[in-house]
Amino acid sequence: MRWTVAVVFSLFGLLAGPPDLNLMNHRHWTHREGLAGHSLQGISQDQHGFMWFAAQQGAIRFDGRFMRLQHGHPGHAFPRDDMTRLHRDHEGVLWWGTHGQGVWRFQDQAVTRAYSQDAVGGRPVRALFLDHSGALWVGTGGNGLFRGEGASLAPVSSVSLRTIKALAETDGTIWAGGAGGLLRGRDGNFEKVVFPNFAPNDVQALLTEGDKVWVADGDLGLWCLEGDRATLVFSDKAQSDRGRILTLARDRQGVLWFGTTFGLGLYADGETRFFESIQGIPLGRITALFEDREGYMWVANFENGVHRFNPGLFQTFLPGKGLQDALTWTVFGHQGVLWLGRDGGRLTWLDARTGAVLPLPEPLRNIRAFSLADDGAGGVLMGTLSGLMRWDGRALSKVVMRDAGGDVVEPGLVFPLFVDRTSRIWFGMAEGLGGFDGTVFRLFQEHGLDAATVQSMAEDENGALWLGTDKGLLVKREAGIDHYPLDEMGVDGVDVLAVGFDARNRVVFSVTGAGLWVFDADQPRPVRIPELEGQSLFGVLSDAEGNLWIPSNIGVFMVTPSLLDEALDTGVALNRVFLFGQADGMVRAECNMGGSPGLVRLSDGRLVFATTAGAVLVDPDLRARATQRWREPTVILEKLTVDGRDLPLQAPVLLPPDFQQLALHFSAIEHRAPGSLNVYARLAGFDREWDQVNALSRLDYTHVPPGEYQFEVRAFGRGDLQATSVLPVTVPTPWFAQGGLLAGLALAAAILGAALIGAQRHWFKKAYRPVAVKHGKVYMAVEESRARLARAQHQIDEVGGQASQNEVVTHLLHNMGNVLNSVSVSAGVIEKLLRGTGVYGVLTRIGTLFPETAAARRTFLAHSPRARRLPETYTQIADLLDQHQQDLFDEVANLQVQSAHMKELVLSVSEIQKPIFELFDINILIEDAVKMQSHTLRKYSIEVEHDLLPLEPVRGKKSQILQILVNLIKNACEAMLENEPGGKRLISILSYQQDGFVVVEVNDSGPGIAEDHMAHLFGHGFTTKVGGHGFGLHFCRKVMREMEGDLTVVGRGPLGGAAFKLLIRST
Repeated sequence: MRWTVAVVFSLFGLLAGPPDLNLMNHRHWTHREGLAGHSLQGISQDQHGFMWFAAQQGAIRFDGRFMRLQHGHPGHAFPRDDMTRLHRDHEGVLWWGTHGQGVWRFQDQAVTRAYSQDAVGGRPVRALFLDHSGALWVGTGGNGLFRGEGASLAPVSSVSLRTIKALAETDGTIWAGGAGGLLRGRDGNFEKVVFPNFAPNDVQALLTEGDKVWVADGDLGLWCLEGDRATLVFSDKAQSDRGRILTLARDRQGVLWFGTTFGLGLYADGETRFFESIQGIPLGRITALFEDREGYMWVANFENGVHRFNPGLFQTFLPGKGLQDALTWTVFGHQGVLWLGRDGGRLTWLDARTGAVLPLPEPLRNIRAFSLADDGAGGVLMGTLSGLMRWDGRALSKVVMRDAGGDVVEPGLVFPLFVDRTSRIWFGMAEGLGGFDGTVFRLFQEHGLDAATVQSMAEDENGALWLGTDKGLLVKREAGIDHYPLDEMGVDGVDVLAVGFDARNRVVFSVTGAGLWVFDADQPRPVRIPELEGQSLFGVLSDAEGNLWIPSNIGVFMVTPSLLDEALDTGVALNRVFLFGQADGMVRAECNMGGSPGLVRLSDGRLVFATTAGAVLVDPDLRARATQRWREPTVILEKLTVDGRDLPLQAPVLLPPDFQQLALHFSAIEHRAPGSLNVYARLAGFDREWDQVNALSRLDYTHVPPGEYQFEVRAFGRGDLQATSVLPVTVPTPWFAQGGLLAGLALAAAILGAALIGAQRHWFKKAYRPVAVKHGKVYMAVEESRARLARAQHQIDEVGGQASQNEVVTHLLHNMGNVLNSVSVSAGVIEKLLRGTGVYGVLTRIGTLFPETAAARRTFLAHSPRARRLPETYTQIADLLDQHQQDLFDEVANLQVQSAHMKELVLSVSEIQKPIFELFDINILIEDAVKMQSHTLRKYSIEVEHDLLPLEPVRGKKSQILQILVNLIKNACEAMLENEPGGKRLISILSYQQDGFVVVEVNDSGPGIAEDHMAHLFGHGFTTKVGGHGFGLHFCRKVMREMEGDLTVVGRGPLGGAAFKLLIRST
């Protein structure tokens, strides 16, 4: 991995001087991604690869996808306290310093308190360090330095500094810095460090590197100590715009990173770069730095979350002034220059090696080129709106084409553009396919080309030109054009977006909505790779090793020849395709195909792809070497809970025979490309199939029968990388049902019974025969009653299961009815706007006012009173059209929201059967719910007031909570229709945190809820609405309680009407 990162840095040209962070892969996490709180003071990584953060709200763990606060996490009993420092020792143990609860240790997934607050003199911990002898050094804020070994922690009396902010070690020497200066000591004896040119006064950070010690002083800047010399790197006073240095870190490439009160700095080879913002995001006060084992640098910001930087396999070249001007349509390489066609066809030149923007020649500055190609003679052909242009390196000229009759051809928009190996030019145009051999232009319209749109072209080794069109796949040979009716050949679609070739010269093409296909032996064959299904595949390009590179709407796919052959030979769906995206250096993963070509292979073998945020370049050779060192995912089994009690994770686990609830908690991580991680789990021996549990971190079971089982959690990363964790469990047979015991008891009973019968048969017959007969009848009656109860219980279970399913379906239909009603309203509004404006009739009548002759029209315009009113009339019409256009935009936007909600409702069928939990912003969901009821709100003049506090993301079933919010708002609207005419109609929605829950409060100014209705309000089938069914509120409360939340109501709230409270458990 170290070698890989070095090669990537060299690719960026970063070994001379510090790197430019704007060219590196950057990720940013805030509260929207689950990061709770702020004021992060420490970063580290445990032995499994999980990232940890010391925050004001407590300990936070990042698993590659989610930031989770750990004080309530299963198995992690972290305190609810301000975590002030975090240090990982050489054995992988994480040490935590707190503000008011001493020092804690995290080891083997267990949290223990190492030293109490009294042990550090009742002061907050400001520094932590475990030296190579195993001694723990603790710096405090106001009570000096402590040294701990085993269970004891003792103050170091020779340390005069009261506030210790930084600790480090060089060859057995401990360095301690803080307010008042810098100390160094051995064997507990410390002395103050002073140099002739450097007397430290306020040490904020220390970093050791061999015999060197880097010292960041709040007053004197950054210094490097080596032996008896102190060298000034730079002064804070001379660089006051950078602020004071607060933290230091050195990466494996030798670059020194320093965080300041104003941003982030990098120092290498005597040069310094400083960044106050990245991609428009202010960096501000940097409080912690850490390089993880993959070579990623993590940066903690005091108020703006966590940043992560790494070079990535892909270089991103931004053509414009930042991301707002980076949409790229076309990429093309020519003589060391990378041509980028930006939004609207504007051209930009970049240095293909460094990405530096080059001056664009004057003749090209006003050109709008939508397709580019090499003319084979050292020039560049450009397809524009007005035809074909050629740039020869000095001048721009128009390519004049004549048909067989000698007439000049004006092709209009030329797109796409292709030059074959004989230098013939091919291009798409409105009338069909155009071809020009340098002398004569020919137009091809066979097989519906006159009505088709050519979207891509590629030439095979035999010189045949393959065409991807929206009407299917065609091939142009010398003998003519052949058309392949894909819809008649088993392909579910005919819209061919991209055409290319694999290593065996087979035609590979993508079809909108139908994935990737290979044309083999005149027959299309599907490439069954799940990751490609449903994606837009914009191109197909082969590298020197025969790998297929496919840009898409979610990143760049790479399919190896072996995977492609396996998919075609066996027809087995694969999940080992590579998907590259933001984790690999792409600023945005979405590729683009607005121009031609949208992907290109440069002369040095690098591949270039157009994206919505610039062009990205990748070296396939570097990719091959780097991916060999990728780590497999990590799966950790954290906790096993049985009926609320924790069991030790020591295989095999023996479960109690009569348990009711069983839960296994686990985590999986893949840092490099978390989006590629897929996690599956099952209880082998009980579950037949694997469950995909990407968004969950636990398995739950009830009433598992006796037997031998095995918990299995499997994580798939990129390619063949995978990891599995297994935990065997045994559910024993209850003692009363054990076969041997029953047999022994039966034998003993038989012997005893025989003896009794033999000895007392006569006496028994005379004395107890009547009793026995009566007892037998009672016994038979009891057994018959038990059988009846069992049959009744079975019938109840069946009816209950059917009722539950009916209830689910009823609720979904109820919510779909709400959506369809809103869609119907939008459609009606749009129809009214289109039919009822009367504007077009007015314009027609105005047209009839104008005389037919030109002279009469001039007289009319000069002298008619009606003509003088025309400008005002046109202005009014324009205003009316603008308003109607805006109304149409609003209705279309609402239809989009409603269609998205309908999709979520359909998906929620599977969610109800297998819950999918997500982290999301509840305030955004509230706004979506209000938008979905916007028609009703406008129609009945209902006002909505928001008071939404900034909250941490909540975890729950997002689509179902959205349905609940929509139902509550809809119910509030309907309740207020009973108000007196002219009465105020108001809904207030509040969100806030309370007692471990995020609360959403919906109040209305309606008549409220009658007292005698309160007890039945959430009952199934209870309703006060005419034509109502009583399904909504009942199901809403049921769903919330299944998510460990609730839905409550007050008959009369602050607005006089009903007040509902939605309680969602905090993360």
